[in-house]
Amino acid sequence: MPLTPKSDDYRLYLEEKFAGLTTLVNAQFSAQHLRQDSQEKSLKELNDRTLKIQDQTTKTNSRVTHLEEFKEVGEEVIKMRVTREELKSVCEEVKQCKDKIEGIDDNILEYKFFKKYPKTAIILILATILFVVFSVWSSVDYKKDSKNIFKQMNQIEESISNYENNS
Repeated sequence: MPLTPKSDDYRLYLEEKFAGLTTLVNAQFSAQHLRQDSQEKSLKELNDRTLKIQDQTTKTNSRVTHLEEFKEVGEEVIKMRVTREELKSVCEEVKQCKDKIEGIDDNILEYKFFKKYPKTAIILILATILFVVFSVWSSVDYKKDSKNIFKQMNQIEESISNYENNS
């Protein structure tokens, strides 16, 4: 018996075919969903990896930028660095300055003494002034005495010359 669109067998036949087709389509949709889930999981993992790579790249770029800035500073420092010869000349100058300072310290030793012991300094100054005054006084007396001695010597010489002339 031929199957016609109005027969029950045809309908059962179509239902059977559509049921098989539905099962096949559902199976393919399930497989597609599984593949899509797997792909979404892979994409999520790839996205996570990409974000980690991006973070690491950002950190690395920051470090490189910092190092480039430091390199510029380092190059400037290298240009301005002190050579051994300059350092030796500076050391020699420092030694000379040290010697000069020690000499100055020796020279101002008396001033430090007077600063430390001002009463002693005043006593020394007064003693010096008294000595100078006494010396001046003595020399004035000596001049007076020497004038008298010269007068007496002149008188003696005149007496001797008068005596010689008379004899």
